[in-house]
Amino acid sequence: MVLRKINKVDSWVYPPMKLYEFPPALSDLVEEREHTDDPELLAALDSRIVALEMGLDEKISGICAVVKNKSSDIDQVDAEIKRLKNLKTSLEGSVEWLKWYLTTILPYPSKWAQGVHRLSYRKSKALELDEEKTPLEFRSVEYPVNKEAVREALDGGATLDFAHYVEHRNLQVK
Repeated sequence: MVLRKINKVDSWVYPPMKLYEFPPALSDLVEEREHTDDPELLAALDSRIVALEMGLDEKISGICAVVKNKSSDIDQVDAEIKRLKNLKTSLEGSVEWLKWYLTTILPYPSKWAQGVHRLSYRKSKALELDEEKTPLEFRSVEYPVNKEAVREALDGGATLDFAHYVEHRNLQVK
């Protein structure tokens, strides 16, 4: 596996992992489809995928392989997103701590400047509430739909003009 460094930090681009092999013609079309937003080109690529000259079993098998590979890629992207969110949270915590530390060594209302760095204090207001003592006139009330109660009513034979079941077909690729 060849890794490619994309910046000076510890971020690496991993080539997509291929768990299953599939016909190159199908692979190329799916890859091209993945990288376009043009509706006309998407339609042309879709029709080329449909018109591919291969047996039905080979086409279905190839498409299943693509689905599994893309699902694997999604898992890798999710893991990278989680890693980056954790890194962001850590960096934000460091910034907040450093700002707090500056407030402990620079007394209020001092100012400080050196080179391109400047520190000063500004006044601001923040609203603090005791929610238990807040009267109803200052509250917003939401009435969320209790979907479980609606399901029970429909299952019990009730006819509701605002709710009904819709049947979906969900394909599972294993």
